[in-house]
Amino acid sequence: MTKASRRFGSQRVADAALLGTIALLVSVAFSWVPSVWFDEAATITSATRSWSDLAHLLESVDLVHGLYYAGMHVWFDIVPYSPFTLRLPSAIFTGLAAGMLTFLTSSITNRRTAVLAGLAFTLLPRVTWSGAEGRSFALGTALAVLMTLVFVAAWRRGRERRRIRTLWWAVYGVLAVLGTGVFLYLALLVVAHGVTAAWTRLAQADSAIEGPGSRTASAGLLGWLGAPSPPP
Repeated sequence: MTKASRRFGSQRVADAALLGTIALLVSVAFSWVPSVWFDEAATITSATRSWSDLAHLLESVDLVHGLYYAGMHVWFDIVPYSPFTLRLPSAIFTGLAAGMLTFLTSSITNRRTAVLAGLAFTLLPRVTWSGAEGRSFALGTALAVLMTLVFVAAWRRGRERRRIRTLWWAVYGVLAVLGTGVFLYLALLVVAHGVTAAWTRLAQADSAIEGPGSRTASAGLLGWLGAPSPPP
């Protein structure tokens, strides 16, 4: 690895850390002011039950939130409950999502676009809402970005040894199961990744065919996943 590539890698990490910190601060600011509402009350009553009572609850209702409730149960064993501590994990997850999105974007485009993407994500009303909400939406968002980051990294290991490729795809599989357990609709993201992979394979096959149309159609997606695009 050259000095320039190391400097570029450090810059990407620094930008991701900065945008993640900004997103965390935006989400956590005044999060203790609004009163707890109905859905958040469900988090409190579920996460503060005993483990046996929580298991009994999940047998009849809210099974889709089971992993989140279990995590919040552990969290409330560490820190006492308050509106701030209820919402703090969501702010942290939002910061992680913003940082990972910035890092992911910087791997496929220039630094300015990556920073703007991180800022735009941070200021989206739905993101700021979920970052100050004592529910699992911010966690699901962070897992979605992490799954995409690992998907791109695994894809780019296509020419490396099988053991390394298998390890990356195994990590992706674990994240897919975990993400679907936290938020069921993240299964659709796995489908989207599969479509992207299939489309890229078809584009790679078409790139061998003479003709400007096939080359133009394949260049963008191949570049996005890091495969060498065919010459124009």
